[in-house]
Amino acid sequence: MKLSCLGACREIGRSSFLLEDDAGQSILLDCGIKQWKQNLPPLEPPRKPTAVILSHSHLDHCGGLPIPFKHGNPSLFCTPPSAEIAEVLLEDTLKIARQENIPASYSKADMKKALTAVSVIPFEKETKLEGGTSFEFFDAGHITGSSQVLLRCKKNGKRFNFLYSGDFNTRQTQLQESASPPAEKIDCLLVESTYAGREHPPRQRVEKEFAQAVQDAVDDGGTVLVPCFAVERTAEILMVLNRASLSAPVYLDGLGQRICGIMRGHPDYVRNYDAMLASFERARFVEDRPTRRKIAEEPCVIIATAGMLEGGPALDYLQKINEGKRSNAVFLTGYQVKGTNGNRLATEGKIKTKKGTVAINIALKQFDFSAHAAHADLVEYVKEANPGKVFCVHGDQDACQTLAQALAEEGFDAQAPENGQEIRQ
Repeated sequence: MKLSCLGACREIGRSSFLLEDDAGQSILLDCGIKQWKQNLPPLEPPRKPTAVILSHSHLDHCGGLPIPFKHGNPSLFCTPPSAEIAEVLLEDTLKIARQENIPASYSKADMKKALTAVSVIPFEKETKLEGGTSFEFFDAGHITGSSQVLLRCKKNGKRFNFLYSGDFNTRQTQLQESASPPAEKIDCLLVESTYAGREHPPRQRVEKEFAQAVQDAVDDGGTVLVPCFAVERTAEILMVLNRASLSAPVYLDGLGQRICGIMRGHPDYVRNYDAMLASFERARFVEDRPTRRKIAEEPCVIIATAGMLEGGPALDYLQKINEGKRSNAVFLTGYQVKGTNGNRLATEGKIKTKKGTVAINIALKQFDFSAHAAHADLVEYVKEANPGKVFCVHGDQDACQTLAQALAEEGFDAQAPENGQEIRQ
């Protein structure tokens, strides 16, 4: 049995891991890209995958899904919401690549081939692959349809359980229930490390402080821009503002509109479904440029993609309101990867545009609405899973090594592998 690390090792982005079992199956776990690095794909796998399993539909996990289908015909498995969300994100990635003259790792034909191969599998339904290996999805609590992937393999004729955590959250949010590892013996665990070494403030406090800050800015006559990830975060912020009975219009612009439509069609994968629908009904969808220009000059809230300000209407809105009233504000609500405009804004007060570097002079606040487990939660999750071996991935170098060290101090055989590393188990 061999694990090949093709991305997301001591980095965030382009998650992809190839597991080769004793029965000859080559199972690719995720195939993401680094969209903030010109859609950088994972490393090429040493063998063609016979199956691809998608944990969830964020671009750093699904953005390269068509790549294995360029020269192969693997099967592809994911949950029902993940299939629909992935299609929207892949189409959008190709469109932006054309517009921005960014190299694309796949063609439209490759994308259609991949989407045709999809088999949608609900949570907690065992699915058999060839050779005796099977897998099962468990709720990861990260976004709609996000999964932990439990692979039941054979090693030297004996059962061997391999758990890929994907991105997960062990704390309940407006839209997702808390996650916990499957109640089975885990021989090997591939676990995310995004927030290793850091903790999150209480969620209810964050929601209250965010809603109050928005209301204060609007009361002062300001336009508040909330750059949001299209998937999940947009819907969650709409719910928080609706629950707070904000006395100002709430506008929704960008790809989040389509994702909210998909979430509407999957009530079994959403917590507080009725409250989510109510927040959608209150939001005003922006459909054209004249509306964009108008609302950027009035007291209101604008929720727009992209969450890291790497394009999308959010970047246009930011430049517009930056030239307006001093009471205008921009509130960040998501993780800002190093090298992105969001991180640049948070650390330097600047962004990069096609015209050059722009200093942002309006109020800036950052709120921790993370959908990832914090350090203590990561350690507790691993303790509950109690694996024989742990590989810490999906975090910057410090985070992956911090988690591996913390787990080693708890008595676990843990390491932070590097991209390109092949591990024989």
